[in-house]
Amino acid sequence: QEKQNKYQRYTKVIEYLDKSLGTDTQIVRLDGSKIDSVYKFDLYYEEFEKYLKQIKNDYPDAEILLNTSSGSPAMKSALQVIAALGEGNYKAIQVPAPNKVNHEPPEIPVDDMWKENKDNEKGYKDRTEVSTHLQLITKFKKEIIKKHIDQYDYHAAFEVAKDIKNSLSKEALKGIEAAKERLSLNYLAYAELFKEAGADIEKFELDEYFKNENKDIKLYEYILSLDVKVKREEYADFVRSISPILRDIFKLYAERKLNINVLKYCDKPNSEPRLKLKKIFKYIEKGDEEGKEAQIILDALNKEFGKFTDSALAASNLTVIIEAFETNKQIIEMIKTLRRLEKNVRNIAAHQVVSINDEKIKEGSSDKEGKNGKTSKQIVQMIQMIAQKAKITKVGNWNSYKDMNEYIKGLI
Repeated sequence: QEKQNKYQRYTKVIEYLDKSLGTDTQIVRLDGSKIDSVYKFDLYYEEFEKYLKQIKNDYPDAEILLNTSSGSPAMKSALQVIAALGEGNYKAIQVPAPNKVNHEPPEIPVDDMWKENKDNEKGYKDRTEVSTHLQLITKFKKEIIKKHIDQYDYHAAFEVAKDIKNSLSKEALKGIEAAKERLSLNYLAYAELFKEAGADIEKFELDEYFKNENKDIKLYEYILSLDVKVKREEYADFVRSISPILRDIFKLYAERKLNINVLKYCDKPNSEPRLKLKKIFKYIEKGDEEGKEAQIILDALNKEFGKFTDSALAASNLTVIIEAFETNKQIIEMIKTLRRLEKNVRNIAAHQVVSINDEKIKEGSSDKEGKNGKTSKQIVQMIQMIAQKAKITKVGNWNSYKDMNEYIKGLI
């Protein structure tokens, strides 16, 4: 601005150009004197964006040319980013120096400068270049994909990845798609896609997913998905998803840790098992060790529910059965805490439009005295511990999603 105020260095050149071309350019000077820190990108980004917004409002159909070769590095960078990300009809123009070496031109009069301008000669070569922003946009979108992955939002990451698929490796696209399928509990598709992404088969134990004994893998993946819900603070979905996993891990805990085959007391054991008094009495009548076990189960159920009647196998009655045989007080308290959460919070979240947060989860898992409540993170850790005690985790580790994320980001 000092140079402009002193001898009209910039406006006079435009006037000369108008005279040469027979045009009439309207010149509007914008005051940027309030910014004295020419190295600060943020200041210029805000300043330029403010002025450009006004220009777009005044001339909605105009193409706006941005000179990204002049000014301080902060100025040029700000304009380049605005051109790449802006919704306006922007075109970023780059202009290399005539001799390809940029330096401050000598302080000579503008009239002499114009006369010596080689671009005024016949047969001049147009030195301007249009920046396509493609590399910058691709860089931005890659960072956005990584952010989505860090937030476990694989669907969003995959949609952005499709926009720049030509700039991503085949392995990167497969990896993101694999994560998307995994969170949807399509674990076989996940394993196949992740192998195609070049992931270490042994580290991620991918071949285990294709073996016959896949029920444990299904439970393992389900528990991992619960952990993701907690990390994303999807508390309502988290508590609504509790019941199926509690029933299954409690049943397997009884079978594998306490050697109690609960299904023999049920009908429809392979679909929707129901505890049947008739079957419990059948074993009691035998009078042997199985009969003693059946009697302990019946007594515990009657004590808890009054006179027990046939009912679906669920976390509620499995909690009673486990408590009747388990001697480890820590395990008993964990199981009872999980059951309290299901009873007090899950049923409300499943049948009412309510807001669920971590405080309500802690409150809902508390005992009668209002103590010993657990956060959602602690609830997940309890489920993982019960699963390990029941020898459910056949593959991977509880940090498997984090390891997967780091691998995928390394491909991008």
